[in-house]
Amino acid sequence: MGSLGEVTAPDQGPPGGSRRAGTPLPAAPAMAGWARQFVRATLSAWSVEEPLIEAAVLVASELATNALLHAPGPYQLDVVEMTSGVRLSVADASPLPPRLRSYRLLSTTGRGMALVVQLARAWGSELTGTGKTVWAELASTPIPGRGVGQAGWRPLPEVAGEELVWVDYLGVPVAAYLALQEDNDDLVRDCELLLTTRARPGSTPPRLLDAALALTERFARAREAHRDIVAAAASEGRDRVDLRVQVGRRGAVAGVEEYLALMEELDGFCRSGALLVDPPSDQVVALRRWFVEETTAQLGQLAGPTPFPG
Repeated sequence: MGSLGEVTAPDQGPPGGSRRAGTPLPAAPAMAGWARQFVRATLSAWSVEEPLIEAAVLVASELATNALLHAPGPYQLDVVEMTSGVRLSVADASPLPPRLRSYRLLSTTGRGMALVVQLARAWGSELTGTGKTVWAELASTPIPGRGVGQAGWRPLPEVAGEELVWVDYLGVPVAAYLALQEDNDDLVRDCELLLTTRARPGSTPPRLLDAALALTERFARAREAHRDIVAAAASEGRDRVDLRVQVGRRGAVAGVEEYLALMEELDGFCRSGALLVDPPSDQVVALRRWFVEETTAQLGQLAGPTPFPG
C-alpha cells in the first residue's frame, strides 16, 4: 500500500490459490473512505463482478465505521477472494463483540451491523490475542433487492393518524441517485464521527453541532429510501427508475423543506472545510431539490408528477 489517500493495486497472490490483500486503517474520520477505496481497488484488480464489488464496498465501510466508533485501534482491513465470493474482515483492539441494536425509525446510528447482516451470507467475530476480528462473507451473486420499481415507506409515528398520500418521482436518474445516496451516507458518517470523537467545547461551531445532531437523529429516512429499488435498477443497466413514497399530507411539506435547508447548510460546512467530506456535485444538488419540489407540488395539489428533466 502507498501512503494515506493513495490506493495501489494489490498483489495477485499465488497461482491457483486464494488471493488476499490487506491494509492498516487510519484512526480518523477518513477511515471508512479509505476502506471503500481499498476494497474497490482490490476487487477491481481481481476482475470481480461489479454487483459484488458494490456490496463489498458498502460492507467494508460499515465494518470500518463500526470499529472506529466502538473500539480502539490499531485497525486492519483484510480482503480474501473465495471460491464463490469474498471475505472481508476488520480487526481492532477491543475484545467486545459487535451487537445488533434496535433503534427508533428516525435514528441513523446502530444500523451498520444490521446492514452487514442483510448483505452477507455469513458474518461473525473472532477473538484474537490483541482484540477481535469482525468478518463478513459475501456471495458472488448477491441476493437481489426485494423491491422492483416501486415501494412505500412506512408512515412515521407522528403522522400515523393523518391522511396518507402517495408521491411519485418519475424518471429518476439512477447514476445521480446513487451519487446522492453515497454523498448522504458520507455526510451522515462524518456528522456521527464529529459528534462522537471530534466535538470539543470551543473547537466546533455550535451551529454545525446542531446541524449534525439534526441530520443523525431526525432525517435517516432520506438515506434509507429506495436503496434496494435503485440498486436493482442499476444492476439491470437501467438509466432511469420510477419511485414512490407514502407520506402524511400535513407534515411532509414542512419536513422536506426543513431537510433541504439543513442539507444545504451542511453543504456550506463541507465547502468551508469544517466537515471532511467533499461538497456534493451540481447534479446531486439538483436532484435533491427536485425531490423536494415534486413533494411540495404533489402534496399541495399544484401539479401532477413531472419526470426529472434531462
